[in-house]
Amino acid sequence: MSNTNPKHKILRELLTHAGLFLLVILVLWAALTTSAAIPNAAIKEHMLESAMGYGNADAFAFGNDSRWDGITDNYADAILLGVTWNMGVGDPIPAALNTRYYDGDELGENGGLYLSVTENIPANTDYTRYWHGMAALIRPLMLVMNADGIKLTGFIVLLALILVSMAILVRRGHWQLALMLALSLILVDVWNVRLAMEYQPGFLVTFALLPFWLIFERKSDRALTLLSVISGTMIAFFDFLTTETLTILLPLILITAIRAKEDRLAGMKPMLRLLLFCGIAWGASYAAAYLVKWTAATFAMGDNAFALAFSGAAERIAGEINTSDNSVAKTIFSSITANFSILFTARARVEYLPTYLFTGGSMLILLSIWYIFRADTGKRDAALLLLMLGALVPLRYFVLNNHSFLHCFFTYRALASTILAAFLALWLNIRMGGKKPAKGGRRQ
Repeated sequence: MSNTNPKHKILRELLTHAGLFLLVILVLWAALTTSAAIPNAAIKEHMLESAMGYGNADAFAFGNDSRWDGITDNYADAILLGVTWNMGVGDPIPAALNTRYYDGDELGENGGLYLSVTENIPANTDYTRYWHGMAALIRPLMLVMNADGIKLTGFIVLLALILVSMAILVRRGHWQLALMLALSLILVDVWNVRLAMEYQPGFLVTFALLPFWLIFERKSDRALTLLSVISGTMIAFFDFLTTETLTILLPLILITAIRAKEDRLAGMKPMLRLLLFCGIAWGASYAAAYLVKWTAATFAMGDNAFALAFSGAAERIAGEINTSDNSVAKTIFSSITANFSILFTARARVEYLPTYLFTGGSMLILLSIWYIFRADTGKRDAALLLLMLGALVPLRYFVLNNHSFLHCFFTYRALASTILAAFLALWLNIRMGGKKPAKGGRRQ
């Protein structure tokens, strides 16, 4: 009788999802601790090569064309490597949680990394609010390659993972979705994630899990909420606020379109409920992963990691914005404008008029295509769901206003989800993307 009790069923599901979260975070934490056990002496050769490269580089390096979408964030990578190096100091268990680095004083973070490696200067800057889980990969890879090799390896792996997902879509008869996915990634300059280790976790986690989303979405909705738990936990562990929304929005957008195309959407309300459950599972796991880190760091290091983390969070939401290029956020929507500015023009952090013109023009083109080719039996519910999912990315920019404005040169890549949602909403509601006709019949 208890098996059919709704309350017992809900409790069982909550415990299952919580247990999965604990399993994933403990496995990741164990991997980080194991990597911290690698002696710094074993990775010093390649870490020194990396430190010399960053020491001679600008904190934010532009390419030859001076476009903002091609900035190399040496500053963030130097910090990540500084934290990674510091994890090799002392006992591995607390060291894996001791996410600090030497800031280099007047030499800056790039110079600080070099001094940390060559002179073993102690870390003096706290970065406890993040797991910095990339160190679990970087430290073992540093046994055989330097930072440049790690960035290239990550990019090659990413390309392979993208091709796997596209192959699954094509095999299932959704070559149009594969094409639009590729186009969305091209429009956010996915090839530029090779420029910095910081840029890669959001895309790697997304496409490492996407094949499972695509395969298991046919099995059960429960599989999708479980994948949401894994996704939220992994991105909180590996990433530090670059393109975290990709890991949940991109798979949900594709699944919504697939189910609509195959007439398996089951109506607006059931699908909306599923999307909400997945979002809650992802968000709860994402937040819980940080709570585990801050709690563990507080006990391990003796400092109040919560106070440090909340201080950093407040700054990223509403802190004073100071930029090296003296650009200023004119309104509370400037963070959104900045990200679209990088997407459409990439000539400056914010170009208000060109960005408004390009954004408005793009919307007008899409609406015109829909008006001319609109299908009588389109997928209106699916389009609304897709556009709602796509709108969450600009909402993220609005909420994390300070962070999204300062770091628009990499946060803009999360717009791949928004672009894909717009493409699919249009495709499902024009004649070429409408319901598949019966054999010998005509498209509606």
